[in-house]
Amino acid sequence: VNTSDWTECLQKLHAGLRKPNGRLVVALIAPRGPWYELMCSLRPGHEVEMHTGTLCQKLDEMETVKYRAYPQKVSLTVPASLLPKFRNLVRLFSIADTWTPDEWEEIGDDGRAEVEAKVERFIQDKCLDEEREEYRLEFDEDYVVVSA
Repeated sequence: VNTSDWTECLQKLHAGLRKPNGRLVVALIAPRGPWYELMCSLRPGHEVEMHTGTLCQKLDEMETVKYRAYPQKVSLTVPASLLPKFRNLVRLFSIADTWTPDEWEEIGDDGRAEVEAKVERFIQDKCLDEEREEYRLEFDEDYVVVSA
């Protein structure tokens, strides 16, 4: 859902909470820290839409809505022998969340090579734990509970 449509979407979801003590759980991946920085660097100026700050701002604008965010840290750790699969996973999370397939094609070979190099640097600089011989991808998830 585009950020510009969040208010309408949240209003529709909230309207469905007509039952006494109704609850709504909205789970979002909220990239922060090194992975968020990678996402922002891949396509400067492009809004990384899945972030909790904007969701909470939209909920604050809906004066009758009560909510609470529960932050969680999630990590994926694999042995160094699984680097090719880990690389594919990081690429999927990073590239698919930043471009549509058509947009990815439009940036051309040079643009794709630049993105791939940034992803590879991120994996080597931020994910590799040489001492443990493993790779780790960390990101935050916020679970937002909306009350009627």
